[in-house]
Formats: sequence, C-alpha cells, structure tokens
Amino acid sequence: MQQAVMSKFLSFIEPLITAILGRYIEGDIAKCLLFHRWGIEFKSENVKLKDGALDELGLPIRIDKGFLNLLHITITYTFRVEVNVSGFFLLLSPQHSHKHFDKKSNDRQQNAIKRAKLNRAEQRMLETEWKFLSSSMGYGELFVRGVLKYFVRNLIVNVSDVHIRYQDVTTIPRHSFVFGVTVKKMTVRNTADEDDDDDKED
Repeated sequence: MQQAVMSKFLSFIEPLITAILGRYIEGDIAKCLLFHRWGIEFKSENVKLKDGALDELGLPIRIDKGFLNLLHITITYTFRVEVNVSGFFLLLSPQHSHKHFDKKSNDRQQNAIKRAKLNRAEQRMLETEWKFLSSSMGYGELFVRGVLKYFVRNLIVNVSDVHIRYQDVTTIPRHSFVFGVTVKKMTVRNTADEDDDDDKED
C-alpha cells in the first residue's frame, strides 16, 4: 500500500518539479532527480540561469550571465522542502539602451508577467468564487494543489556566496555605472507552522 502511494506521489511530483525549475534554469532537469525512500532529491552543479529567469519581476533589466555553483533541493514525503544554493553569480544590465530597444526580450517579459498575473488570479478565484469547482477536480489536480500549498508552508532556503553585479555602460555614453551586492550566507524560513504552534499554545 505504501509503495503504491509513493509511486502515485512520484508520478505527480516529477513533472511538477521539472516544470517549475525549467522556468528558471537550463539543462535536463529529469536526469538530476534522485528518488529515495525518504523523498526526492535534485542536485546539479554549474547550473546556468535562463535569460528570462527574472522576467516575472517586470524590471527593466536583463541577465547577461547567471549561474549557480551548486543547486541542491530535497523534498520529503512529509512535504518538507529544503533548497541549498552555493555560489550564486548574477551579472545584470539594462534591458534596453538609448540606441536599441530589445523587442524580443520585452515580449518575453510581458508574456511572463501576464502568465504570473493569470496564475495568481486563478488561484484567488479557486479559493473564493470558484471554490465549488474543487468538487469536480480530478484526484491528480487536487493532489498537485495540495502539494504546492504544503511546499510553501514548509520551505527552507539556504543561500551562500552570492555575488550580484549590475553594470550600465549604455544609458549615458562614456559614463559607466556599476554596483554590486555580496552576501556570505542567508537563510529564508517559512514560519507559518511555528506561528500556528504559538497560537495553539496561547
């Protein structure tokens, strides 16, 4: 019975992980997935970021170069997700210059922003006016939505050795503008469950 449940879980979670990571990084994601008795592991070195990885932010910037020395993700069957990033390098520049408007980049960004807005709007509607549709959803779709909900509630992100550099050599000719940010180590932890526990104690 347990093996059957795990197989069902894997059949839904593998394409979900591939789809999410595939929006931001290049390479064959499926080859880097490892399946264990305790959950799923993704581990890849020298990961290259896609040119449109930041498009959803809607900022007038582009990625000239972006890579991660190591991206390691573990997902347990209790939906605990831990993301470890080591050696994050990002080189940014203006999306457009005073001489050139990058239409291809602009169109890609606008499409990404629209998709993100539509996804958020759909999620809000499913939680309010369209809540009755949940009863007609298939098991697979309900399962995936449940997984995503628990992922957000049980997420830990550890990032180390971050170097972000922005350089603008086109906006004002012969007057370059450069600045950078470095972070030695940073941890982001969702405290939703801890807050819930505190409320129960009160």
